[in-house]
Amino acid sequence: MAARAIQIGECGKHVAAAVARHRQRRGWDQAYVAARITDAGRAMSSSVFGKIESGSTGVPAVDTIVVWCVAGTALAGILVMLWRLVRGMRRVVMRVDDFVDDWQEVGSRPGVAARPAVMARLDAIESRLTSVEHEVRPNSGSSLRDAVDRVDRRTAQLTED
Repeated sequence: MAARAIQIGECGKHVAAAVARHRQRRGWDQAYVAARITDAGRAMSSSVFGKIESGSTGVPAVDTIVVWCVAGTALAGILVMLWRLVRGMRRVVMRVDDFVDDWQEVGSRPGVAARPAVMARLDAIESRLTSVEHEVRPNSGSSLRDAVDRVDRRTAQLTED
């Protein structure tokens, strides 16, 4: 019984081209790659590696398994990237939610005591600042600035005498 040629699909051709492209980018020949694979514990000759690059191992079951393994690995990689993207987006959304809760008046949450909203806190700061401004500017004589000015005038009068 003569061996017949095995037809491979577009996916198998793509895998074979990718293997050849990566090998050539690194400047390796087929014998070198086959030797490294053998050193890693999987015996392989350069002719077998050549069959892989040509897109066929000569065994239909192995070709099918290789294609499914590559597809599974690609799918797993895509799922991992999606998981990382969703996890990162979830963290950002949670931080924005915490910011909005702090901006509006919301009760306490784990690790943060209840406090007034940002606008209420800014209003309280402005009222305190107004009272400080009242004390540091001269006015009808009741501010701290007026008292300092009076003491300064009296001291100046005492030192002139």
